[in-house]
Amino acid sequence: MTTLTNGGGVDASIFAVVWANASIYLQDALGPDKFRDWISPLKPLPGQGGRLILESPSHFFRTYVSTAHMEEIKTAVQEACYKLSVQAMPVDLTSNDDDMPMCPARPSDWQEVVYREPRLQGLDGQNRGYTQPFDPWNTFANFVVGESNQMAYECCQAFSNDRQLGNNLLMVLSDPGLGKSHLAQAAGSEVVGKARNVCYLTARDYSTHYVSAVQKKDFETFNADYKKSDLLVLEDVTFFSKKPQFQNEICAVIDFLLNKGAKVVLTSHQPPSDIPFLSPACRSRLSAALMTPIKPPTYETRLKILTNLVKAFAYKIPTPVLELVAQNVSNDIRLLRSCLTSIQAKSDYEKKPVSVALAKDVLAFSTTSPPCGEALDKIKTLICGVYSVDEAALVSRSVSKTLNKVRSIGIYLSKHMTSHSYAEIGRAYNRQHSSVIYTYNKMVTALETDDGLRNAVDYLIKQLGKTI
Repeated sequence: MTTLTNGGGVDASIFAVVWANASIYLQDALGPDKFRDWISPLKPLPGQGGRLILESPSHFFRTYVSTAHMEEIKTAVQEACYKLSVQAMPVDLTSNDDDMPMCPARPSDWQEVVYREPRLQGLDGQNRGYTQPFDPWNTFANFVVGESNQMAYECCQAFSNDRQLGNNLLMVLSDPGLGKSHLAQAAGSEVVGKARNVCYLTARDYSTHYVSAVQKKDFETFNADYKKSDLLVLEDVTFFSKKPQFQNEICAVIDFLLNKGAKVVLTSHQPPSDIPFLSPACRSRLSAALMTPIKPPTYETRLKILTNLVKAFAYKIPTPVLELVAQNVSNDIRLLRSCLTSIQAKSDYEKKPVSVALAKDVLAFSTTSPPCGEALDKIKTLICGVYSVDEAALVSRSVSKTLNKVRSIGIYLSKHMTSHSYAEIGRAYNRQHSSVIYTYNKMVTALETDDGLRNAVDYLIKQLGKTI
């Protein structure tokens, strides 16, 4: 294998050659868009000790690439070295503004938060590999409470404060990305802070531990550490579907903990009645939990989440852009955060201030839903065309019989076919939140008995299905 040295010195040209070959690999692995945005701006520099130094445009850019793509970069570089028959080289990232602070200046009212490092107390070191650490961000202080998640928030807080709720078994239900893991970890962090025993893991981790115990013929002590917990937090119990051997064991652990007065928090994206292939005993045990669903956040809650993230990370993103993101991302809080990060990164990379136009470019790649309430606009355009109504009249305060009928159909379709909240639909039709709820419920009742109305709505749904 060829070394990187030439007469005692480093052959600088080899770094450019290795990076050129690695770039080909990365373009295939990441796709043209990610490669263009995050890999192409990196420039190879020779480093001491045979290290490949990649220079990035800014600190923010370097931090993002280190987090999101560093593993792919290292793999690509090693593949290139192997292909070129040269000595493998470590990879480091730097930026051309290293003299600047890593974080921009924070607002004057910023309060520094020092996170405790969560620890799993009282668990045997042999099984630490099957438990996960808590994300320091996932605390109650960082959780934005709204009407969609208030019950789940209060129940998790009650669990962490030793309050009795039912039989001490709690299940947080939601689709992915709505905050159930945040709340579960927040409860665990609070209990850890009180020097209590906490065990946090996913159902997959539990199954891995089970298999390992069987392979080591150490099944007698398999559940011993879990049973020491004052709080067991078990994520994604739907993983136990079709796995009866795991179901029986975890139910035995849950029963043991509840009988000794400990608490158990479960998360799932399905209620026990909808999880397929659960044994009757396991379904019955899980169904005894206090169910706390989390629904998609309203527009107002999403906007508050974005505002908190901007403050926490000291981003320079104006309110109109936050409103744009809140309008376009409604069902995934992780995507909200991702869009915000991508917008700031694009601004730093292009050295342009954040604007609505720049944000729209990012959202075009990050979301699949029509931007800027486009779906609501298409619904209004269609019904106005079908019923020969002017759109200005549709959203006016007029209460004529014809306009009321068309407006009611539009409100129903807007709620039925989009993920927009009642408040967002109300703004689109110039109506109050309560008025939209009343109109929607009235339409649902009318569709059950009015065949003509139902046929008209079905026709409109088919037409809209082609465009939204």
